[in-house]
Amino acid sequence: MALRIVYWLRHPKEGRGSDIAASPMPQVRKALAELERRGLDIWDDSASYPDSPLRVDSSAKIYVVDDDVFGVDGQQPIAGMLDLLGPFDGDGRRGPDLVRPRPHLRIIPGRVSGEPHLAGSRITTQVAAALHRNIADTEKIAALYPGFDASIFQEAIKLEFSLAA
Repeated sequence: MALRIVYWLRHPKEGRGSDIAASPMPQVRKALAELERRGLDIWDDSASYPDSPLRVDSSAKIYVVDDDVFGVDGQQPIAGMLDLLGPFDGDGRRGPDLVRPRPHLRIIPGRVSGEPHLAGSRITTQVAAALHRNIADTEKIAALYPGFDASIFQEAIKLEFSLAA
């Protein structure tokens, strides 16, 4: 997780109509230390915020947003912040949303060794892709797992294909 944050912050970014410069390492360290100090569980799927608590604004200031929405330095963050754990474009590649890579998929470090999986299950996206190689019909795959729709398996298969590319 720390490597993803460092990578994302240390590269220029495009977002919401303005370019964002790479953040200097002291700011990166400060954000990581603040996240550790607060003990935020950025992987908690039941959190009150719909995405991660880590943000960067257009001036490259790093914020850890909690219910009070205050930044690392106690300043109120401005509009137009970018989610650090969300999807991003860089070096010609697109980084996936690390918490919710697809609407029905989750990545939670304490569950199935941090592998992407179908929400509410222990079925990994790798299992779905392996099944797809042997059973090309997602309806038949879904029939093996009552309660799961074929569209969820399609999401899992598409994620695995995008990660393999």
